[in-house]
Amino acid sequence: MAENAQIPKLDAELLAKAEAAVEALKEGYREHLIAAGQRLAELRSAYAVGSDRLETARDLYASGHDLKGQAATFGYELVTQVADLLCDVLRPGELVQVSALNVVDKHIETLLNLIDQDFQGNGGEAGQAVLQHLRALK
Repeated sequence: MAENAQIPKLDAELLAKAEAAVEALKEGYREHLIAAGQRLAELRSAYAVGSDRLETARDLYASGHDLKGQAATFGYELVTQVADLLCDVLRPGELVQVSALNVVDKHIETLLNLIDQDFQGNGGEAGQAVLQHLRALK
């Protein structure tokens, strides 16, 4: 019980400020999400024609990882889950095998569709079906 005495109490004012900061960021997140989707599409195109595919593969992974880490915070849980699956396919620091490019394309296409439709939340049964379909592509 003595250990609990060392746990600091939450400062209600500080917590309210943090929640307000997250709410303020939510207002601009849609634009960030659109830009992140465009970046993924650009990187995928660059991968197809580029000379430094390893660097582009790393950038693709990083872009997917950023979406994975941010989207759910702002209400886009399904986007986070699809980005997580994309990161599983990409594997950091590795070239994408030709056989996996179709899988990468399906993940990016799904992300772009979710972003375009401003799809928030986890998608319920339809969202789970999308995830199941993407998992089966591996």
